[in-house]
Amino acid sequence: MKIFYLHCRSMAVAMLHPVKRHFLLSLFLLLAGISLVGCGASSGNGSEAEGEGEIVIGLTDAEGDFASYTVDVLSLTLTKANGAVVETLPLSTRVDFAQYTEMTEFLTAATVPNGVYVKASMLLDYSD
Repeated sequence: MKIFYLHCRSMAVAMLHPVKRHFLLSLFLLLAGISLVGCGASSGNGSEAEGEGEIVIGLTDAEGDFASYTVDVLSLTLTKANGAVVETLPLSTRVDFAQYTEMTEFLTAATVPNGVYVKASMLLDYSD
């Protein structure tokens, strides 16, 4: 199992309000649990298969002490082992995580190049 890292600009998780820290921890654990499934024809020689596969990404949150927790998801990128970055979210999406404590919100389905992905990064906008 590969570990994915959540990068949030201009935030120190340790200094956040406990609710935001809990939210980010839940989000990180969710991203760590995302499995990236690619399909494509194998070349048979042990090298990485060329082609593309589809991933489906959903978000959920642990129950919290708030009625609404709305953020804009501005970007969701995946980084391959070779350093190439793939954007999986074509448009920003508004999500109210308080509504998804018992279920998963479908965020996006994306076609990505086959390969080994070592990192997922999500950029969130808390301004509203």
